[in-house]
Amino acid sequence: AEVLEGMFTAGGSSMMDSMGDRVEALKTRENARQMTNWMERALPEIATVMIHKRDKYMAANLRRHCSQGKVLAVVGLAHVDGIEREWQRLGEKSTAALPQ
Repeated sequence: AEVLEGMFTAGGSSMMDSMGDRVEALKTRENARQMTNWMERALPEIATVMIHKRDKYMAANLRRHCSQGKVLAVVGLAHVDGIEREWQRLGEKSTAALPQ
């Protein structure tokens, strides 16, 4: 109890700051890729629903809403690579549909 109490008092603020800094340091695209790869292997059905289907949905909606200009989207780090991939795929698909 003393340890927990110390974490939430002025004397324990450096410990909380340090823990927060460590958590923030883990938030990288590479770590997100590794976690996604692990989930694809360990829980493929869940990865499909929680990551890949959402990436496709978000990319399609971003494409639809930015056709008239710019759009800002705030997404979780685990979705950035998938949205970028899907964005490119959708762009190639729409470019291929243009008359030659």
